[in-house]
Amino acid sequence: APLDDDDEGNFIHLEDGNLWYAQRPKSTWKSNLHWFSPANETSYEDYLKVLAKGNFDEVLKTVGITLGFEGLAVYQVSFIGVSHCEQGYIHLDSQLTLGGAYSVLIPLIMEDDAQPELAMSNDDESRQGALKYRFNIGVMQGDDSYHGTNACDYREKKGMRLIAAVYIADIQKANVEAVVDETLTQIFPLPHLKWFMAQAGRHWRYDNDNSMINDKGRRDFDIVDIGDNCEEREEKGMCESDDDETRPQCVKSCAVYIESNSYDPYPSPNKQAISQTWA
Repeated sequence: APLDDDDEGNFIHLEDGNLWYAQRPKSTWKSNLHWFSPANETSYEDYLKVLAKGNFDEVLKTVGITLGFEGLAVYQVSFIGVSHCEQGYIHLDSQLTLGGAYSVLIPLIMEDDAQPELAMSNDDESRQGALKYRFNIGVMQGDDSYHGTNACDYREKKGMRLIAAVYIADIQKANVEAVVDETLTQIFPLPHLKWFMAQAGRHWRYDNDNSMINDKGRRDFDIVDIGDNCEEREEKGMCESDDDETRPQCVKSCAVYIESNSYDPYPSPNKQAISQTWA
């Protein structure tokens, strides 16, 4: 069921064991838009496997070569669903990343004969336009790309629009803080710099064969609780009921990340140890 305007979000436990999170924007967006995203690393890794099977490697390779990046990683993923929007809320997905982070929007479900769905604008909204989504064509947005959901109403026909949102970045020491501070919108990943640096160049690099289909995984890093009484808080269900404090403080007890001894991102004959150092 749709969330209420004042509902911050709900955790969703799937039958396959994955944990997802549903949330919607504040009422200022004047929309019933919902985000659905993986809530932990295990579920995030499953989303990556689907992208790998869908040959997202070609997107990463083309983007990386065209824009002259050193490496790319898919670091944040979600689905976006909407059936009604009164007026587009113009906003940014990314800024200050030195041109190193992009959101890739992939239309999955669209309504026939709908008006252009993506509103676009300059920074003061003095110039505005709209883009029509097309199947098999993604939309990529980087720093300072002002946009929003265009006005729409599919409710009479019980229709909806569903978009896959895939965030990619050339993560480096020079921009990792901006990627973390300026682009995160979902409950996972958490704003932990070590996790982001462990992802750098994971899915494509200009100087080796890193890819999604032969994923070597992220680099290893220490997964530790920094809060008090984390095991007790987990037993009380606070990993979900107190996701603002318990979850980021108790990442080990809350199983936010996959432990190193069980981390197996994409089994394949060519799998290599995740502790390797990439150039």
